Amino acid sequence: MLTKTTAVELGAHKIRVNAVNPAIVDTDMTQADSYESISQEERDAALNKVLDRTPTKTFFMPMSDIVNTTLFLASDLTSQITGQCLAADGGYLTS
Repeated sequence: MLTKTTAVELGAHKIRVNAVNPAIVDTDMTQADSYESISQEERDAALNKVLDRTPTKTFFMPMSDIVNTTLFLASDLTSQITGQCLAADGGYLTS
């Protein structure tokens, strides 16, 4: 709602407000050695559960995907898009 409310408030000033909602991003924190508290089998089971539900069969998003999505929203190509939350999640929310 913050994105939508802010878009309404700032629209009169020709300012567009959008949000990018990525899936899990590939960082040092998401690497296998960061999950010492759970077994490898538990981690693999959790990952497979998410992958089975994701249409693109991707889990970890590279940072470049988020940057490219943000650049797209900031470009003139999206001059009529405001107040939107764009899920960049490989289709996870659609299933």
